[in-house]
Amino acid sequence: MKATLSTILNEIRINNSFYARSELYGSWGFENPASNGAIFHYVVEGEFELKTLEGEIYKFKQGDLVLTVNGKGHFLQSHDGVQIKQLEELSLTKDETNILQVKAGSSGKKTVLICGGMSLNPSWHPLFKALPTFIYLKREEQVCTAWLDKLIELMNIEVELGLSGSEAIITRLCEVLVIETIRKWIDKKDENLGWALALQDKNIGNALVKMHTNPEISWTVEELARQADMSRTSFSEHFSKKVGSSPISYLNFLRMNLAADDLKNGIKTITEIANTVGYDSVVSFNRAFKKFWGKPPGEFRVLPSNVL
Repeated sequence: MKATLSTILNEIRINNSFYARSELYGSWGFENPASNGAIFHYVVEGEFELKTLEGEIYKFKQGDLVLTVNGKGHFLQSHDGVQIKQLEELSLTKDETNILQVKAGSSGKKTVLICGGMSLNPSWHPLFKALPTFIYLKREEQVCTAWLDKLIELMNIEVELGLSGSEAIITRLCEVLVIETIRKWIDKKDENLGWALALQDKNIGNALVKMHTNPEISWTVEELARQADMSRTSFSEHFSKKVGSSPISYLNFLRMNLAADDLKNGIKTITEIANTVGYDSVVSFNRAFKKFWGKPPGEFRVLPSNVL
């Protein structure tokens, strides 16, 4: 399973990251607006509450980490009932390394947060849809916290030194932070993880990896079943139950989204893209693409990612 998960996690790329250090005193609260990527908050000192748009409250203290991979908006606050402000209403400054410094109040109980945001690619990846809205790692629940402490320490060093290239370094550190957090959450084996939990199934996980690493192969249900070391019927039933779609539907979803990404990048020709995702004929690829996206490849523009 470790090799399977590593293969899938290796597909994740991060860019457009930002980083903020917040010093918050006394009673405070502000909105963290929605974004198109992931957002994390790490408690360096003190404690805080995260309040969802639906009114649910999660409490965090020193050493805890919370991550949302879908960028859902939420509120950060010292306690419930406090006045919530817009982020722009707080004291915001940027240093020479373009790192945001956030301050609220000047006296009272102190809370220090390290927060960051980033775009996750490919945004349509089934892993992101399988994860809960908020992933949290509580210090007392963690088997090993050294990796997180060191990672945050490295981020702080980059901020303090203010060297050229700090943004690039922090982007890489954020990538490690997100991937490690996701890995530890999947290790919890939450029954609600769906697709992510399917990766932990040795047979189904093997088939998923084969499709992800070699989408250009003309996979059939029979061949995928052999890769999973299962009978065709048993494989189809178990795959549909664990993944949420049939093997061929999933393969089509994967191919069409990979093709869409290539079209957006504008580097490959349509013929090259067709071959990359398993089509020997441009005509058949065009037909399949139009059926999935509603437009032929030549007319394709940025559209919302489809879902399984």
